[in-house]
Amino acid sequence: ESIDEDLRNSLWNGLKSYLFDTIEKWTQYGESQFDLFCKKLWHQFYKLPIDNIPGNPEEYIRSRFFKAEWFEVYDFIEFVGNLNSNHFQINTYQFKTFCNDILETEFSAYRFIDDLIAPISNKQEISEIESAINSTQQFSSSKGANIHLKAALEKLSDKKVPDYRNSIKESISAVESIAKAI
Repeated sequence: ESIDEDLRNSLWNGLKSYLFDTIEKWTQYGESQFDLFCKKLWHQFYKLPIDNIPGNPEEYIRSRFFKAEWFEVYDFIEFVGNLNSNHFQINTYQFKTFCNDILETEFSAYRFIDDLIAPISNKQEISEIESAINSTQQFSSSKGANIHLKAALEKLSDKKVPDYRNSIKESISAVESIAKAI
């Protein structure tokens, strides 16, 4: 339940490289992508009034990132990893891959799995969870199982208060759903 300085710095470097250095900051016509990103960030993530966005929002975001609690850093990384890449010049797949490499290198107990940052202990667990979610998306008869698996992952990935009990229940429900389909 902490993030050391090396991990925090490395995650920030990913944000800098994949978001802040690539997103359009100025335009002659209307709002830039960065302006739209800031509005989305203030409204959906920070839950602050968008008319209070400071003159130098990147510095504000940086300051807040480096002062944030460990789970807030993961929540922010998760937020950025789930941006719609059609609206912003960010390759979310490469960003998530970069973050997962950093999380592994710095021995973090968390990884991106199916768009959520969840606690995990090894590559095999990540692979199995992703495989289960991906394989249940392919067939209409397994959609119920897919919904239960995603709900289980969501309950497990709550950084403040992970709901292990209900995550297990959702996992069992996924197995029951597949058993019914068979």
